[in-house]
Amino acid sequence: MLEVHHDYINKTTSGKFKIIYINKPEEMNMAHNLIDRNEDTFIDINNQ
Repeated sequence: MLEVHHDYINKTTSGKFKIIYINKPEEMNMAHNLIDRNEDTFIDINNQ
């Protein structure tokens, strides 16, 4: 994040950011499994 602006009147947040890396789909699935511990939404990355 480079800048963050909070508008408390309109209840919005905006800002500037810089993308330094775009994850591959496999990396996103691995991150999902680390974050979401719900067995119903678990993604088996070995059987896709």
